[in-house]
Amino acid sequence: MMNRLPQYLYHATTSNVVASIKKYGLGGKMPKQLWWDYTNTEYEHRSVGVFLADDEYVAESFLECSETFENFAEHYQEQYNQELEIVVFQINTSDLDLDKLSIDTNNRNDEYPTYFYNGVIDYQKLKIIELY
Repeated sequence: MMNRLPQYLYHATTSNVVASIKKYGLGGKMPKQLWWDYTNTEYEHRSVGVFLADDEYVAESFLECSETFENFAEHYQEQYNQELEIVVFQINTSDLDLDKLSIDTNNRNDEYPTYFYNGVIDYQKLKIIELY
């Protein structure tokens, strides 16, 4: 199942949680409200872990296409009078414990699979990348 794992995986999040990621690691403290709707799934009540995509633009699009993100970004702009920025992290798969990595069973897109990492990725192992 994991035989075609790419060298890098990606996670997109909002800039306002980077301080928390620096402190707890990526996946160390899952937000109460996930950007994707995982109601009634195996991921609904997780407190540790992170979703990863095999392409940086796919990771960003999962975030940007979320209705929850749209509402939060609008609220953020009204409250702070600035646009909510998106941060994309690149993770080298050689830095991961592959026993904790699995295919995200809620994503049925074979061309762009997403993954769930059932653990914490240290901030020092993350690279922030620019998409544009």
